[in-house]
Amino acid sequence: AIGGYPILRSAIAALRTRRIDMNVLMTVSVIGAAVLGDWSEGALVVVLFSLGTFLQAMTLDRTRRAIRSLLDLTPEEATAIRGGVEVTVAAATLVAGDIVRVRPGQRLPADGEIVSGHSAINQAAITGESMPVEKEPGAEVFAGTINGSGVLDVRVTVSSSQSMLATIVHLVEEAQASRAPSQQLVDRFAAVYTPLVVAGAILLALGGWLLSGDPSTWAYRALVLLVIACPCALVISTPVSIVSTIQGATKLGVLVKGGAALEELAKVRAMIFDKTGTLTVGRPVVSAVEPFGDVTERNVLALAAAVEEPSEHPLARAVIARALHDRIDVPAVTSFAALTGRGAGGEVGERMVLVGSPRLMRESAISADHLARLDAIAGRHAESGQTTLAVATLDDGAGATIAGAIAVADRLRPGAAAALDTIRAAGIERIVMLTGDQQGVAEAIAAQAGVDDVRAELLPSQKASALDEIRAASGAIAMVGDGVNDAPALAKADVGIAMGI
Repeated sequence: AIGGYPILRSAIAALRTRRIDMNVLMTVSVIGAAVLGDWSEGALVVVLFSLGTFLQAMTLDRTRRAIRSLLDLTPEEATAIRGGVEVTVAAATLVAGDIVRVRPGQRLPADGEIVSGHSAINQAAITGESMPVEKEPGAEVFAGTINGSGVLDVRVTVSSSQSMLATIVHLVEEAQASRAPSQQLVDRFAAVYTPLVVAGAILLALGGWLLSGDPSTWAYRALVLLVIACPCALVISTPVSIVSTIQGATKLGVLVKGGAALEELAKVRAMIFDKTGTLTVGRPVVSAVEPFGDVTERNVLALAAAVEEPSEHPLARAVIARALHDRIDVPAVTSFAALTGRGAGGEVGERMVLVGSPRLMRESAISADHLARLDAIAGRHAESGQTTLAVATLDDGAGATIAGAIAVADRLRPGAAAALDTIRAAGIERIVMLTGDQQGVAEAIAAQAGVDDVRAELLPSQKASALDEIRAASGAIAMVGDGVNDAPALAKADVGIAMGI
């Protein structure tokens, strides 16, 4: 009774809409089995069928909760500027035209435009860019992204329900609603099979009664037909095989949403990868150190790490990590100052040291020869998607000189190229990389990984649109990603694979 109640309720709902589906056939068959006295047969079918239905419902509910949790990236409260006074308000109440103040390390509460302040914004969750993006007045910013070291005043341009993050959630829900899982083949089969079986049972009972005059015997035989005709193996085999496979995958650290993904995966011939955090590590590391003159690499790193030690900027942490890795003694810094949007400076020993962008160097009376060399280095690194930091010293009476340049970039995950080779060997004919990062960065990583095609500087909605083009050319596709910005594409693909580490 407990297992059969949901099936009976679904059967009644189907009959009200003048449909005869698998639930109707299951209900009639179980009732028939009970009338015939085969209680164990009816009970076993009901329990196993209900188990499969429960697992499917549980998975869908978990998916809905996961989609809604994306909105948690937006802070619940925001600091609004009203009448020149800071007021704490609910982020959901912000409307276009409001001015909000975002302090270092805070998430932005709404999409908007910077009206004052400079800072580096970590937009990886929305755009997939691996490096923080320097923002200044007039620049567009998104809800859910993380502010760097500067204080920003932002004019809200759209309400929370229309933000880029809310759009991503809508795209995910829309993509999932539009999918027709192949496991629903059983229901499509039942839509034709069930009416035929029921009609056959009715004809058998009426025909036998009219010909023999024995209604009870032929009613019994009609019930036997219904019980036998119930496609128990078809109904039970799908959930049982799915559960078995999911259990095996879980032991290998792979969590599978349901049987539809397993079935579709066999049809996939094109696989699409996100870049940041999927093919790459997802955080900047020092890729090269180029000293100037007779300065050594270790000296350049020591000076840079000393200045960057108090900073929380991702590029600063990359420099410090490299200095620790190389076991460099990092001197102390005094009079530290963060130069928002350009770099940082501080006194190391008896001299002032600057670490920052080529723009900062041009503002610091560096010699023309050193600036020309720095620009050449920065240009070369930019072609391969790397960011260049310059390290300069300002000595009293001796002017300012560049000690060296440090290239920082995201790097390919160890084993990524070998993994793609294995995927090709498994029958995948085309591998594509989609990313919101810059074209130069994307092409450099694609070359290292051995990707067949690369598309860069894409917003989340553009990634989802690109999937339609690739599907039209290659058939069934799988999407592999890790960030919130990948969610619409993951949902829209025939198979979405989310990186958990």
